Amino acid sequence: MGGCPQAKRLSSSPLLLGCQGVALRPPRQQVTLRRALLRLRRVAAWRRVLLFGGVVIEEGERDASFLAKGGCEGTQGASQAERTAALGLVGQVTSPKTSMVASMVLRVALSLVGWLSLYTWSYRRHKDRTCEWSCRLVTLTHGVLATCLSGYIGFIDGPWPMSYPGSPNTTLQVHALCMSLGYFLFDLGWCVYFKAEGALMLAHHTVSILGITVSLALGESAAEVNGVIFGSEITNPLLQARWFLRQVGLYHTLIGDVVDFFFVVLFAGVRIGVGAWLMYCVLTSPKPKWFIKAGGVIMYAVSCVFLVSICQFVRRKSIRKYHAWRSWWNKEMNLSANGYLKEH
Repeated sequence: MGGCPQAKRLSSSPLLLGCQGVALRPPRQQVTLRRALLRLRRVAAWRRVLLFGGVVIEEGERDASFLAKGGCEGTQGASQAERTAALGLVGQVTSPKTSMVASMVLRVALSLVGWLSLYTWSYRRHKDRTCEWSCRLVTLTHGVLATCLSGYIGFIDGPWPMSYPGSPNTTLQVHALCMSLGYFLFDLGWCVYFKAEGALMLAHHTVSILGITVSLALGESAAEVNGVIFGSEITNPLLQARWFLRQVGLYHTLIGDVVDFFFVVLFAGVRIGVGAWLMYCVLTSPKPKWFIKAGGVIMYAVSCVFLVSICQFVRRKSIRKYHAWRSWWNKEMNLSANGYLKEH
């Protein structure tokens, strides 16, 4: 039986070729193809158990694209069995939309589990407190994280939502949206179960969930959705701080007044003022879908309703502060005039 000596010595390797009419590939090409096939098998195995790691999936899809090109370096002269095996793995790996959706679902699920775990820990740690204490602790944590992350994305990482609404989502934007989506699902479920909020807050959470989900599904408009999250969450830590100050008896102090002042200023300046600018940019841009624009209008309308309640609160508190100041001033005047407090 004739043939080349190299092929006889190495015929046990499934990645090597026979010598009859076909030249052997150089060692580098053999190693490249072997590694690509191994990575493809690993990705296919991970996919079967739903462990969708972004780096591994991208690497596997890159290898699949490499192997799917019949004329590319590393697959030239490949045997029919080898090519068939490679293309079979390609079919298991090259489904970018499925990979992306599954990866996002996993991240949202992990986010939801994370918020539930924080709530459970706080509930067990503070057994003398109510369930609302633990829920607001989760809300405070998300507010701080979402504000920092969305601020970094909008101001540093980009793209700038005022200039590029409707742009494709970046990896960091997807991570931030998945984190917030998990939180909103947790908080909406908590509010419905305990019946702790009214229709307006439930509508706010529902629109937030739909907006984030649509942006993730489309693969675009995360820039403006991230901007909305920044504007919505920047006042949340102060809102939760007001509630915690009430619980510990420190709200009617200078600290409470400072928190209220910054809450009102940030809400009116960022959520209403900057929010109006963002809404104008989104509405005048041809790139965002119409339902993204409609969601932005609804969110801004909800913020305006909240602003009405805040203005009423500011009016009531200002009147109380004025009467308290007048009472203190009258007492000071009486002391200055008579040296003692008059009896009334």
